[in-house]
Amino acid sequence: MNLRKAFRLSLATLLMTMTHGVSANDMTPTEPEVVSREIELYATRWCAYCKKARKFFKQNKIDYVEYDIEVDKVAKQRHAALMGNDKTMGKVGVPLFVINEKVIIGYSEEYLKYELGITN
Repeated sequence: MNLRKAFRLSLATLLMTMTHGVSANDMTPTEPEVVSREIELYATRWCAYCKKARKFFKQNKIDYVEYDIEVDKVAKQRHAALMGNDKTMGKVGVPLFVINEKVIIGYSEEYLKYELGITN
């Protein structure tokens, strides 16, 4: 693992610990399970990280359902509910992912790979 990749993974771990109470022990790699994935992406058209998320899913041939929170009122309400206490100072909080009912706020390729069991 190169230094840049190790730094990104460490940063993702730190951010998830600070924002979602996920500890380093929760991120210990395990054998990936073969499971069906339910993935939702709450996004906007203008968000650069939303574009990166779309590209990531396409490159890894991962199916997902996308909701544009600026045009879909129901999606906007669900997004607000999923943001919970993280909705501070008017932050939009996109992209927001729901992966098998787990909420992930913000884009981190390394963390998405971890959550989805992608090893490359």
